[in-house]
Amino acid sequence: MRSVRVLLHPRRIKKIAAERPNFLNLIRVLKTEN
Repeated sequence: MRSVRVLLHPRRIKKIAAERPNFLNLIRVLKTEN
């Protein structure tokens, strides 16, 4: 997961979240672990 920073860009979050509802949960987990 070297591209975590890239994935966490707001634009991509909105785009990916629209495609994958579970992505928001993944972000929450990542933020909680960090």
